[in-house]
Amino acid sequence: MTDGEPKVFIENLYLELQEIKERLEEVLGKISAAFLGKPHSTEGKIHEVKVPVTYDRPLMEVSQQTVRLVERQVILEALRRSDKHHGKAAKILGITSRTLYNKMKEYGITE
Repeated sequence: MTDGEPKVFIENLYLELQEIKERLEEVLGKISAAFLGKPHSTEGKIHEVKVPVTYDRPLMEVSQQTVRLVERQVILEALRRSDKHHGKAAKILGITSRTLYNKMKEYGITE
C-alpha cells in the first residue's frame, strides 16, 4: 500500500457515509410520515456526523466508532420526529422500546 492509499480509502469511505446519511434521512422521513401521519419534509436532517480522520488506528476501530456516531444521530432524529415519544421512535427505527431504551442508555441520551 502506498502512502496515499489510506487517505484515498478514508476519503472514499467518507463519501459512502454521506450517501448512507442521505438515504437514512429519506427513509426516516418516509417512515415517520407513514407511522406518525406527519408529512415528509426535508427539514430536520440528520446532523453532520464528524468522523475523526486518522491513519494510525485500525480501520475496524474507525468503522465501529463511525457506526456508533451515526446510530446515535439516527436515534436522536427518530426521537425528534416522534416528539420524544419512545414507543413511536422505536417503531420508526424498527426496534423494540426496550432496545431503544438500552441504546439511549448506552449513548447517554436522556430525552
